[in-house]
Parts: sequence; C-alpha cells; structure tokens
Amino acid sequence: MRIILLLAALSLAGCGFQLRGTADLPFKTIYMPPANQPGVALDLRRNIQAGTRTTVVDVPKLAEAVLEFTQESREKVILSLAATGRVREFELQYRVSFRVHDN
Repeated sequence: MRIILLLAALSLAGCGFQLRGTADLPFKTIYMPPANQPGVALDLRRNIQAGTRTTVVDVPKLAEAVLEFTQESREKVILSLAATGRVREFELQYRVSFRVHDN
C-alpha cells in the first residue's frame, strides 16, 4: 500500500502538482457542534486541525466562529440500465450544507 501511495505521489510531483499547504481562515478558533453523521464532521475537524492554523475547540464560548451542519442528504441516481432492465451503473451523491457564524 505504501509503495502505491509513493508512486502516486511521485507521478503527481512529476506533472507539477503541488499541495495547497495551510489555508488562512479568518478566525483563530472554531466550534463544531455534534453532527447527525459524525463521519463528515470528524473528517472536517481533522482537516481543519491539520491543514489550517485554526484550532477546533470543544466549548462554544471559547470559539470565534461556530460551524453548524444545516442539512445532509444522500441520493442514488441511476445512470444506465442493462438490456434486461437491471441497473448497470449508478451514482451516489452525498450533499452537506453548513453555515459558519461568529459568536
């Protein structure tokens, strides 16, 4: 697995691809209330902590901003059918809406 990741990284580096680096968010601390689907919230929390200078706090009063998930939806769209009428190909869509507001 590590060899595959290394080869992928080398091929991306060869084409001029560069990682974005850290993002500059307009606030130093952010609070994220528990979400219905913790997977997305957990991934976003990890990405904010690893890819930005912003700190995710566990107490809303300590945060300069609050990120709330307002809507989550999952959808399965049929793209093609076989000659027998069975689904041959489909697309899974996952949409998340959120808002960020200051404290």
